[in-house]
Amino acid sequence: AGPQGGALAAALGLLRGNRVVRAFFGFIICSTLGVFLQDTILEVFGAEVLHMSVRETTSFQQIWGGGVLGAMLLAGALASFVPVNKKLVAAIGGVGTTAGLLLLTGAALSASRALIWPALIVMGVFTGLYTLGALSTMMELTVEGATATYMGLWGLAQALGNGLSAVAAGALHSALIDSGLLAAGAGYAAIFAIEAGLMFAGVILLGGVDVAEFRGLSRSDITHALELEAA
Repeated sequence: AGPQGGALAAALGLLRGNRVVRAFFGFIICSTLGVFLQDTILEVFGAEVLHMSVRETTSFQQIWGGGVLGAMLLAGALASFVPVNKKLVAAIGGVGTTAGLLLLTGAALSASRALIWPALIVMGVFTGLYTLGALSTMMELTVEGATATYMGLWGLAQALGNGLSAVAAGALHSALIDSGLLAAGAGYAAIFAIEAGLMFAGVILLGGVDVAEFRGLSRSDITHALELEAA
């Protein structure tokens, strides 16, 4: 097999061989979908359901992104002074992001402008915590001698989540709203509720991730993965 085929075989071998690897891989895909599925439709939602101007809807990403960045900086600064459980930070961030998405669902159902701003702030702050915790946990879930293989595997999960989120957003919008199956408010509420469900599913999968168990992965499994990558 070529280099790419060998790397893919190694990644699949790690997924088959270790429960923790499968759980974290699933967590990344589900949570990435939960965070980014709204990315391409949020401003359209503001215009179609809340009848907001372009100036108002373009501020959505600024508010959300500012919350993400601020939470990451504050949590990162705190972690440099106080030991924190990285997996717990990711889980808290995931649960909080779920709550923000449910607020967004409520804003869609009620066509309430008053709910959109708290929803975006909650989503931003807790997505920042989720991102920091997930990235830190990702770094812990590598093994000396196979770091590139594991980071490639986590990168593959992120790429799948990002790619699926773009496709799913358009597909859901077409199936629920463009088709006339649901009114715009109900259709967007359904999409945001699906996002919340995906994020919460990711948190549940994260609960099955045990770093200590992962560290106990046998050297033979790692060696086998590296042999596949080199093949």
